[in-house]
Amino acid sequence: MDNERRDEQDDALQLALDRITSEEASRAVHECVYLTGRPPLSDFRYFMTVVAENGHRADERPLIEEWHAAAAHIAELRRQEAGIADNPSIEPVPRRLEALRDRVLEDPIFRHAFQVVPTDIGLVELDQLVVWQKWVDRGHLDLLKQRLGPSPTDEEIFETCLPFEHPKPPMKWMQTHKDTFVLVSPSNDLRFLDSVVLDPSQVIGRSPTGAEAVIIGLVVGFGSNFLNAVHAE
Repeated sequence: MDNERRDEQDDALQLALDRITSEEASRAVHECVYLTGRPPLSDFRYFMTVVAENGHRADERPLIEEWHAAAAHIAELRRQEAGIADNPSIEPVPRRLEALRDRVLEDPIFRHAFQVVPTDIGLVELDQLVVWQKWVDRGHLDLLKQRLGPSPTDEEIFETCLPFEHPKPPMKWMQTHKDTFVLVSPSNDLRFLDSVVLDPSQVIGRSPTGAEAVIIGLVVGFGSNFLNAVHAE
């Protein structure tokens, strides 16, 4: 009897998971530009056949040919631009932007994100950097273009690259089982951030279920989203 009840609960859980994922998928399909050639072929194939809408119908042969052509182009760029990122010119932040720089340096999220190695804020030409990114979300790109407009100020560009006010995209959650939660967001930046140990007195609005010793919490949210580069000697 216990096994039958457990099977029914598992079926209900799977149904709830399927329902929420299918609803979200039907309402929010993100248009992305995949930067082919630099990510491994296996990553590209997985994205195009599993992540992409109707990917299970994709013909893999032209996808593989497309990846090889892009990889050859990347290899040629490596040959033509060898050493271009070795000693980029790093300019100090202009005086008119120093107040914004100071606000970023004082931001607790910034301090946490860059606490391991020495960090500074400066200006560097993007064409002198090696950029690694698998895809670009067109919806997010259009949102940035709309927010900045055709003639953004230096201050607006700075705050877009290094935000010290951290807007939270919409997020929804539901409990599908006693110890299972599902969280969804139109942002693909939703992620696990941290785990914390709390004293029960720190959590209000709930009734104890026993003689509680500690509460272990999982922090879910969005990344710091600071535009940054690594400078290694």
